[in-house]
Amino acid sequence: MVASTTLMGPVSKAFVTDIHRFAKTEGIEIVHFERGQRKDEETRRWLKQFQAEEGVLYIGVAQEQLAGFRLTTKISARTGMAFP
Repeated sequence: MVASTTLMGPVSKAFVTDIHRFAKTEGIEIVHFERGQRKDEETRRWLKQFQAEEGVLYIGVAQEQLAGFRLTTKISARTGMAFP
């Protein structure tokens, strides 16, 4: 049996929307990392400019590699119901 990820889509989208809203409200930059970019070097660069005693430095976005499989939804010709 394979668990469906269908229910996670709206949850994930809402989470990302909330992150973007938080970043805009608080004036925090969202940094998109390129493949191979060193996150620790980027963080050191941001720390040099950071004046507050504590807080959010930036929000980093990176695409990590994942070995997995993808499901597609098909419709049964016999029942008309969706199945993975």
